[in-house]
Amino acid sequence: MSTRPIGFSDDDRYDLGILAVLRVVAQRWWVIAIVLVLSMGMTVRRVNATSDMYAASAQVVITEASADVVIGIAGYEAVDPVRTIDTQIITAQTAAVWQGVWDRLGPAQSEQISKLVVTKEGVADVIKITVESANPRVAEQAASAFASSYVEFRKLQIGEFYTLIAGTLASRAALYNDQGRQLDVRIAELTGRELDEQFYRLLASVASPNSALEADVLLAGESADPELAQLLAERESVLGLQSELQTRADEIGYEASILNAGPSILGETSRAAGPLGTTPLRQMIVAAITGFSAGLALAFAVDYLDDRLRRRDVIEREIVAVRVPVLGATPMDRFVRSRRAGVVTLHKPVSATADAFRSIRSAFLALSLATPVQTLLVTSPDRNEGKTTVASELAAVVARGGRNVVLIDANLRRPRVHRRFDIGQEPGLSSVLAGNQALSACLVELPLPGSSGRLRVLPCGPLTDGITQVLDGSRLVEVLRAVQADADLVVIDAPHLNSISDAQVISGIVDGVVVVVRRGVTKRRRLGMALDVLDKSRVPVIWTVLNGFGSRDLGAARLASRRTAKVPLRVPRTRAHVDS
Repeated sequence: MSTRPIGFSDDDRYDLGILAVLRVVAQRWWVIAIVLVLSMGMTVRRVNATSDMYAASAQVVITEASADVVIGIAGYEAVDPVRTIDTQIITAQTAAVWQGVWDRLGPAQSEQISKLVVTKEGVADVIKITVESANPRVAEQAASAFASSYVEFRKLQIGEFYTLIAGTLASRAALYNDQGRQLDVRIAELTGRELDEQFYRLLASVASPNSALEADVLLAGESADPELAQLLAERESVLGLQSELQTRADEIGYEASILNAGPSILGETSRAAGPLGTTPLRQMIVAAITGFSAGLALAFAVDYLDDRLRRRDVIEREIVAVRVPVLGATPMDRFVRSRRAGVVTLHKPVSATADAFRSIRSAFLALSLATPVQTLLVTSPDRNEGKTTVASELAAVVARGGRNVVLIDANLRRPRVHRRFDIGQEPGLSSVLAGNQALSACLVELPLPGSSGRLRVLPCGPLTDGITQVLDGSRLVEVLRAVQADADLVVIDAPHLNSISDAQVISGIVDGVVVVVRRGVTKRRRLGMALDVLDKSRVPVIWTVLNGFGSRDLGAARLASRRTAKVPLRVPRTRAHVDS
């Protein structure tokens, strides 16, 4: 059983508190900068498009008529439908009030009104009318105009209401008057005087009390009639109500004017205050804080979704945690990244890149003492991560150190080794596997001036169909056995591990595998998948090379390689393996 965990543990990039924040800011500063610039730009645009606003206010006291004025007779109660404060707040903002303001100020000033706010002042029966405008003088005049227009509109409403009450009372008085005339006719019939004009004149002149009428009726000897007595009493009541209703109808308007019914302006209009709102400087400060906060949140989101390995400390934690030693790291080199670039360790031996690969060679040879490795597969999780570069440079630098090295291009899908060494692609590995060429005829030996070592390259050969079937066979084992018989180290450049099974097939017949991890390209999840594939293939030894580091990270990576060289490796599995 393997002692290495399958895949990686939980992502711990954010377990370092403030250090995680500083890391995200350093790496994703461009996200924060974009959001910050957008926030500041929108604020500047809003500030430039918005004029300074001023506010003035006027207070209005809500004074209604006394309840006695609007209480009718015989259970009639008149209720003012716009008496409550909330209703009057709405009333102060109606079109009728606005029309009054428009008439007072004129179109030019009325169009400068930006905002109208009507509120209640505490628990008092007072409303506050506030007007905002870019012109402080207009704000003051508009507040006064709104207060005056509202008071005028309410007084007109209340006057119309009192007129309605007076009319209602007069109508009821007329009804009682008609009822009294009907009673007069009935009394005249009971006394037998329906044709006595003098008696009718007496009825018309007598209201209440009925003393004169009763004396006249008693003289006629009708006092013993109970129906007549009831009619006389009813007539007295009806005529009394009619008289009182008519009196109230005549007096109600006079009483309302005495009580000063309706609202009134309280004091003078306040001076315009402003400019309102926050100052441009404060708005810019708030925009900067908001933009930075939003940018930082977006930066964390982008950082969380982007699991590409960028920093040495993260790579070290992830790789060393699963007991995969780091052989070393290579710097960023534009010459190496060129598609037509040669082998740096051969053409530019005095360079940072050549020095880095010499350090990798030292780490590899040191680790090989504990676990001898004669066949070494170089691969990566995905494309464009530098596996061909590492394989070529590692083979060349080991050969320059005095070893007999053979480099095999087993990437039969996208061969690149022949371009690195500027040799022909054909014949090569596919020719030998197909039996079309002898192995010795396909090996290309490269000169190594000043070195006792030997470097030979086996190109990929012509591209064929059924690549996986070609590699997955006994013929490949025979070719490797023949190469091993005449080499100290065989380096195999294979396709990437994820999505293609070629490297997995070859990993089952080699002594060790080097996985290339490229900074800013290799993803954490994809690297975990690649290590899982190798673990299932039961590869005895797995190493990694960190590709594309800057000078600052390169020194740290070299230190990490020295530390990981001390990590105890697994005991090599015993399996059928190509011997020399």
